Amino acid sequence: MAKIADSLISPVLVVLGFVLMATPLALWVAWTDTILFAVLLTGITSGVLYCVLIHFEKPDETTRCGATQQPSQGSIPEGLVEELQDLHPFIHHHSPRGDPRFLAAMSRLRRFLEG
Repeated sequence: MAKIADSLISPVLVVLGFVLMATPLALWVAWTDTILFAVLLTGITSGVLYCVLIHFEKPDETTRCGATQQPSQGSIPEGLVEELQDLHPFIHHHSPRGDPRFLAAMSRLRRFLEG
């Protein structure tokens, strides 16, 4: 019985997630007070059930504590995240074309990605 319950938790969480995802749209199109309160009660109940059931879901074998994960073939280099964080102003850059800081950041990023 416990094995059946464990296998049903993930699909129930998916259904509850879809209900939570559809709740704002259903609230928006609710045309009477009765429907509005029914949708609101359904959304709140789904949220509470989701929060309760998520604690009973068994983690995958690959995400359990102590499990070793092998890096994938297409994984990013070790320092790429830190380098992109240093270039944060570059990512949200709105300076005119040909700005020396922009060109320096581009060449720095190009050198990092190539080397």
